[in-house]
Amino acid sequence: FRLPVGQDNHSCQPLPHGGFLLGVCAPEALSMVEIDEDGKQISRLKVADSPVDIHHAFRAVRKTPQGTYLATLMKPAQYRGRELPGGHAYEWDSSGQLLRTFPSGFFCAIRVSEGKTLVSEGHGAANGNLATEYAPDGRVVWSLTEEDLIQQGLSIKMVCGLQRLPNGNTVVTNVEHGKHALGAEGGDSPQVFEITPDKQVVWKVPAGTSSGNMGSIQ
Repeated sequence: FRLPVGQDNHSCQPLPHGGFLLGVCAPEALSMVEIDEDGKQISRLKVADSPVDIHHAFRAVRKTPQGTYLATLMKPAQYRGRELPGGHAYEWDSSGQLLRTFPSGFFCAIRVSEGKTLVSEGHGAANGNLATEYAPDGRVVWSLTEEDLIQQGLSIKMVCGLQRLPNGNTVVTNVEHGKHALGAEGGDSPQVFEITPDKQVVWKVPAGTSSGNMGSIQ
């Protein structure tokens, strides 16, 4: 599967049918595209019209066990005559109907247990969170804050990829990009770390272990 010049895809989620979900950003539309294991397109679902900036629209997109689609927008896009602001996560059904707008979200949104949704906040949300878990009714049920980083001696540039493990811990990626560091001044800045629900770090992948940034993780 190859995108035409002038289009972006930053996502690749393995799906139960053996293929993958892509989040295709084109000048005229944002689409959830499923391909099979050979790269052949199975389906394409338009979920928004023209984005302000295709390179800062979708990052990691996810199909949920309920058959809906989750994504965040880094910058705004049009949806059926109205604007979807950047800095939020969104959920669409299998027909492309917008079901829900989350209060925040920058890089990825993933469905976790009991219908809850975990979003990464990039350089930090307005409420100070770096990752936020929302209940189906919109309540914040867990968050990773700058104060949590300070307590663990971590210094983070941008929280991007997330993965919730079966034991309840969360794996977090740190991208060395953009604004000033958050957390402990002069603290450790790992590429990836695992943290427990009560904010204790289990393990870390040290900075410099591999070249480049590790944006998404699954």
